[in-house]
Amino acid sequence: MRLIQRRGRLQSVLGVMAFLAGLVYSVCVSAAPSELPITPRTADEARAWRSRVDRNAATLAKGLTPAGQKIFLASVQRLHDYAGAHCGSIPARGVLAEGQGSCLTTIYFNYLAALPSASYRVGAWQVYETGIYGIEWADDDLMDQDAERPFWWDLQVTWPRVDADPSPISPKAKAALMKRVHQRIRAWAAGGWSLSVDVRLVALNSCYLSATIDESLYSGGAHPNEDFGEFNWNRSAERELQPGDLFPSGVDWRAGLLKLYRGHLASGPAADAASELTDADLAPWVENGWLVTDHGLRIAGHGGRSRGESLPDTDISWEELGEWLRPAAVCRSP
Repeated sequence: MRLIQRRGRLQSVLGVMAFLAGLVYSVCVSAAPSELPITPRTADEARAWRSRVDRNAATLAKGLTPAGQKIFLASVQRLHDYAGAHCGSIPARGVLAEGQGSCLTTIYFNYLAALPSASYRVGAWQVYETGIYGIEWADDDLMDQDAERPFWWDLQVTWPRVDADPSPISPKAKAALMKRVHQRIRAWAAGGWSLSVDVRLVALNSCYLSATIDESLYSGGAHPNEDFGEFNWNRSAERELQPGDLFPSGVDWRAGLLKLYRGHLASGPAADAASELTDADLAPWVENGWLVTDHGLRIAGHGGRSRGESLPDTDISWEELGEWLRPAAVCRSP
């Protein structure tokens, strides 16, 4: 599912197999179950990795409704189909093809590492993740691709589902979120590079739905290119949230939010990096780099002036925002 570290979560970009080989080896030495080989060399060893995925997935599925279990376990089967198409089918017996073991290890180890966070609570709701791999995303009409074309795309999308029937997410909201994801990967699809997109719900209450859209594109070199976006939905109006839904006209909410943001950064672990940033540097994040949560606004973490500098996610409470907010803007999960 994931390979790069962002917002405390593990993301993955498959297709960087040579670069990851040493990393997977060193991590597996300390973290992989002792009965699993570090890199499978035989068909039996490869099936041991696959069996561990199935067992761990079944354990997670026990916490879901019967309908949720069915959908989640079908997604695990799609992972196996993708691994077979991407790495080559596991033979009935004997030695694996050259590179096949490291390919399978990367896919399955990253999936096992991500499983503990693949089911989580958002307000009153239980959410679980399913994966969309390669051609499976084209089945959702991305660029009208032929649904029968083979798994040559190195594409993964982690998609959140609410474990409830009917889902509290309206068809219109779901379609808007899917459209946003399609827009973010449309340019990539023509080039065929390795891409991972991770969609994760942050809030779902009576007023708002919010989600993060994290993207990692690999096109050569030592590091993937990272991008991320925010999705905020006004559930009562059934449209994407506008600043005017939260802040009344005639109020300079941008200046107020920037002041609060700087205050949080100055007292946090990234104070030195933040002190070097101008108001113009921070303005894009204050303008549209935030999510609505149960507790207020969360400004997304982003980079400083160098790759090594990172500003954290920053939560600004409803109470702090009080003087700039519309009275009805405050909303929390029951």
